Amino acid sequence: MIETEGLVVTHGKHAVLGGVSLRVPEGGACALLGSSGAGKTTVLRAVAGLVRPVAGTVRLNGRLVSGNGQWVPPESRNAGMVFQSLALWPHMTARQHLVFALGRKVKDRAAREERIQGLFTAVRLTGLENRRPAALSGGERQRLAIARALASGSRLLLLDEPFSSLDEPLRIGLSGLVRGLRESGGVTILHVTHTVEDALATGGGIAVMRQGRIVAEWDAEAARVLTKQEILSAFGRDAR
Repeated sequence: MIETEGLVVTHGKHAVLGGVSLRVPEGGACALLGSSGAGKTTVLRAVAGLVRPVAGTVRLNGRLVSGNGQWVPPESRNAGMVFQSLALWPHMTARQHLVFALGRKVKDRAAREERIQGLFTAVRLTGLENRRPAALSGGERQRLAIARALASGSRLLLLDEPFSSLDEPLRIGLSGLVRGLRESGGVTILHVTHTVEDALATGGGIAVMRQGRIVAEWDAEAARVLTKQEILSAFGRDAR
């Protein structure tokens, strides 16, 4: 579902990414793990189309969307993104968020309603459809952001540190929700985090980044038996 090859992103003369190659299979997950400034979010934004690499390619579901003279804008990549800040619209109810994100992709009224209610059920927000973000708890706002990202029908979910501001019980609950979306709904997930616990909770592969490069990588099967210390050792001096 996601394939990057030799991604290079620069900021002035500084290389933010120094040639990142990554693959996430359809229905799979990968946690990009690393300290602040490692380049994790830049990879995510390059996949989403919010950053334009100077070299390398990005393919989504086999389609070239960046590189070799090709550039597909973010709105045409069919990828849902949850930002670290969530970027919810304070004047809209939860339902209005999903209606806006769905747009005209489903014209039949009954089918639209079924899609919306199905998402509220999937993220456990049933009964809160008419509340605005300010009236939702932190965990509920996170779940609304996930539902909005999936509203357009995308099977690709990009998560930028979505649980970093939550306490441990909420983090565990939301990690389980995301894992359930992947296992039962076939959603492919690329998840950026700086904590080993969140990376392991994704239930997929793990790639550790340092200074704009991937320095260690494990597929989902190998990640199941990893210890926290084994992962931290890949951080080198950046281990926290």
